[in-house]
Amino acid sequence: PTLVTAGTQNFCLVDAPTFASVQFNETNIVWYTASIGGTAIPSTTALTSGTYFAALKDATTTCESSQRLSVTISVTDPATPTLVTAGTQ
Repeated sequence: PTLVTAGTQNFCLVDAPTFASVQFNETNIVWYTASIGGTAIPSTTALTSGTYFAALKDATTTCESSQRLSVTISVTDPATPTLVTAGTQ
């Protein structure tokens, strides 16, 4: 698989991103917890920060690519804003 943008993909927690939110040039991406073996991750699973591994599944043969692409995900949740001074503004 080829990422649409290189490097870490960044998401905001408020947008409720899932593995389907990660941008690729191809479809039929299968996510895993490891570069070899590991557990498959459903595309509807909520994203959390970390490194995950993507394989490309051929729609016709249902075979997966022998190599997996390492993808670093960053999900941020900024702090609650606070007033500079108390009282009515």
